[in-house]
Amino acid sequence: MNHHSFSIKPITKKTSIKIITVLSFFLIIFSKILNSKISLTEIRLKNYYWHNYMGLREEKKKFNREAILNSARKVFIEKGFYHTSISDIIRETGLSRSTFYLYFQNKEEIFSKLAAQLYQHLLSDLIRLNKEAKTSKNNFKKNMEQSLKSLFKTLYQHQDLLKIIIQSPIGLNEEFDKIVSKYQKIFYQAVLDILQRGKEYKIVKIDNTEIAAHIIFGAIKEIINNWNEKKISEEELEKEVEEIVKIFEHGLVNK
Repeated sequence: MNHHSFSIKPITKKTSIKIITVLSFFLIIFSKILNSKISLTEIRLKNYYWHNYMGLREEKKKFNREAILNSARKVFIEKGFYHTSISDIIRETGLSRSTFYLYFQNKEEIFSKLAAQLYQHLLSDLIRLNKEAKTSKNNFKKNMEQSLKSLFKTLYQHQDLLKIIIQSPIGLNEEFDKIVSKYQKIFYQAVLDILQRGKEYKIVKIDNTEIAAHIIFGAIKEIINNWNEKKISEEELEKEVEEIVKIFEHGLVNK
């Protein structure tokens, strides 16, 4: 019986190099894949925590900014613009002085922001009126009352801040004067645009729209002063607005 013996041939140097080369290649590929997975995971985690961190940071910044504006509004109403100091506002916010200066540099900058917010509310009502002035006479008359009521309710809601703008003396603070002048011109121009549009469509029966705009602007100032002196209620406001609308309709609008 013949027995076949098997023998393992020794690996040549050339074969060894080939095996090592192939194994090294696969190890490198595997290592890159593994590192890639770890890297992607790390990137995803970093992005997740970064976006959450930035989101919270932005929310905190928004909260602090609103806190400063609300506190400043309160102090301005209580003391007036000229008698309000940065320290008064900081004290009201409860924030540190260094935190405060991350958002605003002076009280003029804060007041300008408050004025911008206020006139944005007022202009939204005037823009609505201006759009209605482009429609037919009947539609304009029909919608004008509601728009005027909305405008005067907005004026009523912000009368304390408007009082500062209207009653504070001019010439004592150049920056304050610029702020007041800027927004009063914007408001006046919005009133003028409505009158001119109404005249163009033969809805408003006046020749000199500029004089009429000044009269209306002055009347609004007096109405706000009257509200502050009388401290009228919302019920009284409704009655006054009804009278104002009647005067506007009978005095300015063609029948």
